[in-house]
Amino acid sequence: MINRKIRGRPRKATREDLSFRAMEIYRHQGFSRVSFNEICRQLDIAKPSIYRNFGSEEGLIASTLELHGLDILEKLNNIIQTDENFLDQLEKLQDFFINIPLAYNQGCLILQARRIQGDLSNEAVELLISIEQKFVKTLELWIKSAIRLKEVNKNLKPRIGAHLILSLIGFCQTAISGGKSTNDVREVMSLSLLSLTSPQA
Repeated sequence: MINRKIRGRPRKATREDLSFRAMEIYRHQGFSRVSFNEICRQLDIAKPSIYRNFGSEEGLIASTLELHGLDILEKLNNIIQTDENFLDQLEKLQDFFINIPLAYNQGCLILQARRIQGDLSNEAVELLISIEQKFVKTLELWIKSAIRLKEVNKNLKPRIGAHLILSLIGFCQTAISGGKSTNDVREVMSLSLLSLTSPQA
C-alpha cells in the first residue's frame, strides 16, 4: 500500500516535544554556541510559538534544563537502585558520566548551565540549584545505605562523598571535552573514588 501524504495543517508541536528537541540541540551544540534564531530554525518553529509555550528564550532553556535533570536523575537511580554492590555501581556510574561527553559534544547540560550561570534567568538559576540539590540528596542516600552495608568507609560523611562524586563528574566531562584520553580520565576518577571505600586508620 502506498502511503499518501496527509493534507491539512501540520500538527502543532507540544511544549514537551519542543523541550525534548531543544534539549538535544543544546546537548550537541551548547547553550552559548547556538543563538535563539538558530534554535528556532532547527526546531522549525517561529519565535511567537516559543514565546507562547515558554514565555521567552530563557523559559525554553529552563524547560530543557528541567527535562535533562529528570533524565539524568532517572538514569542515576537505575544504576544505584540495584542489588549490585557499591563498587560495581560506582564503576557503572563512572562509565555513564564518562560517556556523556563522548555522546554529546558539549557535555552535560547541568555543567554547561553552571559555566554560564551569570547569563541565565533567575528561573533557570533556581532550577539549576534545585536539580543539583536533588543530585546531592540522591547520592547522600546511596552512600548512607552503603555505609550501613559496610561497603563504604564508616567515617565518610555522606554529603562530602556526594560532593566528591559530583566534582569528579565535572572533572571527567571537562577533561574529555578538552581532549584528554578516556583512559587517563578513568584512572584519575577511579583513584579518587577509591577514597570512598578505603579504610581509615
